[in-house]
Amino acid sequence: MGSSPACADPIDSATPISSPDERLEHFAREAIIDSVNSAIGTRDFAALDAMDERFRTSRARTPAGFWNLAIYHHQLRYRLSQNLNAATGCVSGGAQFVAQWHAASPNSPAAAIAEAALLMTEAWCTRGGGYASEVEEGAWPKFHAKMEAAANVLTEHREQASRDPQFYVMALELIRAQGMDRDEFAAVMAEATAREPAYVDIYTTAATNLLPQWGGSYIEIDALAQLAIKKSEDTEGTGIYAQIFRTLAECGCDVIAYAARWATLKQSMREVYERYPVRNNAEYFADLSCKMGDAQEGRRYIRAQHPEASGDGDFAALFDACDKQAREEQSLRVTN
Repeated sequence: MGSSPACADPIDSATPISSPDERLEHFAREAIIDSVNSAIGTRDFAALDAMDERFRTSRARTPAGFWNLAIYHHQLRYRLSQNLNAATGCVSGGAQFVAQWHAASPNSPAAAIAEAALLMTEAWCTRGGGYASEVEEGAWPKFHAKMEAAANVLTEHREQASRDPQFYVMALELIRAQGMDRDEFAAVMAEATAREPAYVDIYTTAATNLLPQWGGSYIEIDALAQLAIKKSEDTEGTGIYAQIFRTLAECGCDVIAYAARWATLKQSMREVYERYPVRNNAEYFADLSCKMGDAQEGRRYIRAQHPEASGDGDFAALFDACDKQAREEQSLRVTN
């Protein structure tokens, strides 16, 4: 089985900005990232706790529909584990910061989650990349010790930390690292989705646990995404289905062609775009539709990217490229 680094932010804030929509998305993300970095730099634990509380209770999203809370936690984990590598012995300077945060705010959900995340990141660093058979024998005891320490943090702070859905993301990552106990996995998912049924990172982490290399299957991943629709439909419609597969793809998991039901995914994409009609979403959905062999759906989003166009003639080159890609994809599926 392969290693499990933390997933990168779904949209890279360093991506070139070419439209007003992308500027809005960029600025929304940068505002969170800059606030986290500033609070860490000044050791403003109250500000970090306030952000966690605000993002968690408001359930606020970026213009493209990504959870502010997830960006906040991703940045915390990234910043506190910066410069973590084999050369440093896989030990982070962030441990001292987290200890001071605990001391200043002993009931902080985010502090406990950050500590567990840091320990897990150190564990994956110790393990190294590659498959389990390629890991150096001496790395395993250190890996398991770090994961056990993370488990102890989550257990000790469970009452306050579980108010934040990121707690369950950490719990699911821990289950994968410690051997994928199916009963424990089911129990965590039941509690997590009851507490916050629309938090996408819960499902993407669970889906990663269900990848074939971790003993799962693509059928189980689709079933999980279908469950996510049922759990979150009151507020999300079917939109969470597309968000789950998009985040998995951005994290390097090429599962859409194997696990997603195109009819469901297409409907979900439409609902996401109706709610978050920004160019970034149109570009992604156009590209995905063409790759999935649905040129007509691709054209829908190509048009959406340029509302100023006078007619379909303006899109001839883009339509041709999409048609060609769709034909190639359909041909590959027939061949395979």
